[in-house]
Amino acid sequence: MNDFPHQHTAHCESGVMSALLNYHGHALNEALVFGLARGLTFVYMPLIKLAGMPLVSYRIAPRGIIKNTCKTLGLKLDIRKFA
Repeated sequence: MNDFPHQHTAHCESGVMSALLNYHGHALNEALVFGLARGLTFVYMPLIKLAGMPLVSYRIAPRGIIKNTCKTLGLKLDIRKFA
């Protein structure tokens, strides 16, 4: 079994996808993965307040980067949840 090399990244999902793709021979850095996944969005929800301010977000929902990267590149990824 091959050792999986650790790769320091700035963000969880894009870093995980970059590390997995690099391990399997696809040289894509974290920024490229983020772009391929269409990870940058803008959400403004004035009805939901955090500390009295409207909710503003600039990132897609969790697991979105993983799913969108696989969809864009035509990859099959088996995702399992454990309790």
